[in-house]
Amino acid sequence: MESSFEYAVLTAIPDPRRGERVNVGVVVFRNNAADVRMMNAVYKLRVLTGENWGERIERATARYRDMYDKEASASDMLALYEQVEPLLKPSGLGWLRAASDDEYEAQVKQIVESLVRLPK
Repeated sequence: MESSFEYAVLTAIPDPRRGERVNVGVVVFRNNAADVRMMNAVYKLRVLTGENWGERIERATARYRDMYDKEASASDMLALYEQVEPLLKPSGLGWLRAASDDEYEAQVKQIVESLVRLPK
């Protein structure tokens, strides 16, 4: 049976005054969890700022997973995340559909490849 999941691309804005932003991950609202995938976030932010963002990205990722509430809508969860983690701004919500775990992984990989990963 095919299932639908909402997702958002996570964009880092390390210094809003500079207006620089970079896509660093994706969060998928799947069943009873927030599936957060970060890709090259620390490297991308170091290139932009010259600083090490490793701990901040780890805390933000853990916060997204820990704060997940299956009773809340995806848009409500994104609004809450944005209040407690101002470094990461979510995109608008998108949808993906998958009939199996393998298909789900393939869909997430395609989103990451096209919207988050560094171009080759």
